[in-house]
Amino acid sequence: MQNFELFLNQFYEDLEKRDLTLSDIKKIAINYIKDKSRLTFFEKEFIYMLFNYYLSKCEDIKIILKKKGVSIEDLKEDDLLILDYTTRFNSTSKLRKRIEEFKEKITLAAKSYKYAFFITLTVDPNKNNYKTIKKGLYYNFKKFMDLLKRKFGIKTYIKVLEFTKAGVPHIHLLVFTDKIRVKASNSRGKGKGWKWLISQRWISETWDRYGMGKIVYIYALKRVKNTFTWLNYKPKNCKAKNISDYLTKYLKKAFYEDRELMFYWVYNFRFFTYSRDLTTNKGIKVKIPKYEFLTSIDLSVFPEFSSISDILKYIKDKFRFRRRNYCDYYPDYFRVSSFDTGKPVYSVRFVW
Repeated sequence: MQNFELFLNQFYEDLEKRDLTLSDIKKIAINYIKDKSRLTFFEKEFIYMLFNYYLSKCEDIKIILKKKGVSIEDLKEDDLLILDYTTRFNSTSKLRKRIEEFKEKITLAAKSYKYAFFITLTVDPNKNNYKTIKKGLYYNFKKFMDLLKRKFGIKTYIKVLEFTKAGVPHIHLLVFTDKIRVKASNSRGKGKGWKWLISQRWISETWDRYGMGKIVYIYALKRVKNTFTWLNYKPKNCKAKNISDYLTKYLKKAFYEDRELMFYWVYNFRFFTYSRDLTTNKGIKVKIPKYEFLTSIDLSVFPEFSSISDILKYIKDKFRFRRRNYCDYYPDYFRVSSFDTGKPVYSVRFVW
């Protein structure tokens, strides 16, 4: 254990000596786990170290915006706006907004549907690794929802992604419907009472046929006011009275614990998603932007930038315009790209 801690400290020091972008850091993490399905304690500690280094690098990066319509030659200090580089991983305000958004989507679904099914879809780590999980979870979930729509007429959903302690993802899925039982019939078409609209056996066989796993769970829910509560039985050790409180607990755990958050970072998975019919633009005012992206600066690479005047002077020195919105890019001095993805920012055209 002591040797491993020494290794992490040494590796961290080596990282600081290299000029790495945020995408470079993530690539190191991905290459480390790309052939693994579940992570050991030491592997998780290594990813956790890389994630912390990523967060520390975010603190050094500043986003530089300039007023629209102002050329580089005419730029003044008042024309620049300097912002911190924030992502969903280092901004608590963004995380709080996501939780509020999640609750709003359940409330919106409760206005249109009487019932819901809460389905858990797990991933078998013996059949999958990082590569197959990252690609397969997206495409197979899409296939599963297409099948639900064709077979049962279900199209509205909210999907929450969670990770096990070993870093294996699984899906908590809410699908909404106006009926949860249908009349059962035998081979001759005669009635035999009622049955659930969706059975656990059918879900298990379908999900396993996609190559993801056999273990699934399903619970029926009914609408109560602006949320949904358990119809007959609920998950083991569940103390929440409704599904909103139950899933919010998982989201908060993922949001505010770095050792949970790092899995979303390395997989680049969203915390939750929802169907298009739950999207609403009501009450949203369209703002005309007064600023546009100019560049981003890593202060760890350029520690001499102590004031906005230093940044302004550097921008004017290094940007040589030939015509409007056309400039030379100097890779030895400046990274004019998104530090999170490493891709060029298309508000400015670069010559490499």
